Amino acid sequence: MFPYLYQQWTTTAALAPHNNPVGHLQEVIAKKGLQRPEFEVTSSEGPPHQRTFETKVTVGNLLCTGKGRSKKESKRKAAEAMLNTINKTNLSLEPPAKRMAFVPAGSTPPAPIAFHPAGTL
Repeated sequence: MFPYLYQQWTTTAALAPHNNPVGHLQEVIAKKGLQRPEFEVTSSEGPPHQRTFETKVTVGNLLCTGKGRSKKESKRKAAEAMLNTINKTNLSLEPPAKRMAFVPAGSTPPAPIAFHPAGTL
């Protein structure tokens, strides 16, 4: 009985959409090889019993904000906004190609450097 429940729980958890946008953002950023996201609470407005927070998140030169009734909620909304921005801009999952030295057609590439053992020339 318990193995079945465990299997069902792990299967549904694996198939469920991300309910943690901050963690999902960090996973996406790691896969794309971008800079780590930086969160900062930029403002808080209203009386203590109805406070509204604003959080900004930056990834490289991208900037998004989120507002919420708690710091946690504003951080989640900022992460969701950043995920939407990343999906809209369609940032590549492929790392940039290595640049090769230009060798004109018809010429031979330079010979590799030869290293000699110490003390011999």
